[in-house]
Amino acid sequence: TSTDAGTGVVDLGDGDRITVALRGSRSPGEAVEITVRPEKIRLTAGPADSASRVRGTVREVVYLGTSTSYTVETRTGAEMTVFQPNDGTAPVHPARGDTVWLSWATAHSYLLSTAPSPAATAAAPVSLTSR
Repeated sequence: TSTDAGTGVVDLGDGDRITVALRGSRSPGEAVEITVRPEKIRLTAGPADSASRVRGTVREVVYLGTSTSYTVETRTGAEMTVFQPNDGTAPVHPARGDTVWLSWATAHSYLLSTAPSPAATAAAPVSLTSR
């Protein structure tokens, strides 16, 4: 984790990164827990030109009528849920097992805490959730 003018950057390596607006003072290397709403995440076949982007594998696809819900396991082992509208604007329609990129704006990342559970800390320097 690094900090730059009120924005934290979690570099997960290989082009994966998460940015979040920071509240209060934070130290580089500090573990954090971040969440992002499922409807704010975009799925693409390759890395997007976005502040936050992580790669993962689609584990579940559920058609919900007006949207499709995707459960994606990131390279760090975190699971994220993505809601993609079924309005014809989606850039990709991945199937279970496909590799995808998830991307979103910094404004959609929310810092939950700076004291993640021991399990989350052991798994990765950042704990991702989508709610």
